[in-house]
Amino acid sequence: MTNELSLYDQVDSLMKDALEADDITLVLARLDRMLQAKELVGKILAKTIYLFYQNWYSFSVSASDKFNDVLSSINLEPNTVKRYLRVWTYYDRLPEGIQDKVIKELIPITNALHQGYEISGENWEKLERSPNFSETQRIVTQDVKNKESRKSSMRICLDSDNGTYYCWKGGERHNGGFLDVHSEDPVVQEMIARTVERVGVTWK
Repeated sequence: MTNELSLYDQVDSLMKDALEADDITLVLARLDRMLQAKELVGKILAKTIYLFYQNWYSFSVSASDKFNDVLSSINLEPNTVKRYLRVWTYYDRLPEGIQDKVIKELIPITNALHQGYEISGENWEKLERSPNFSETQRIVTQDVKNKESRKSSMRICLDSDNGTYYCWKGGERHNGGFLDVHSEDPVVQEMIARTVERVGVTWK
């Protein structure tokens, strides 16, 4: 947490120095170095993009200079810029428990807010309890937006009682074996934890 707070402070300091010098290249050079060093990821990157965008016209830029074009020089995909900018635009409006989530889970939530959807207290609670991106996406799609998931989508589940590993697709359940969720082997437990996190498995 200390390192994260330190990086947030670095972002504020970076923008202050660049504005005082009226030099966009200070931001771009630091961004590039931090990206290469993998220091600038997730919410830190979202805040940096947001501050840069908010202060864009405080720099001496010409009418022909476009924000996304300038950022493309350091290999930030336009869609990434758009999503991360949206995350930080709505960040202060999110409940604290939601703010603590990784940025991948914040993207569908802030997209829904941007599209004008209201999130009820009950749905905020569901989102806060959501264990992974897959479940967060499902809650946003079905509960917040009141839409059924696309028939082509796959929802992967794991039964926490007996370890059954299965999925739902096209309204049908497909069984895929089981995971030994009660194993006392810490390596097996680590393997299951990684599977749940990386694949986006919903615990049942």
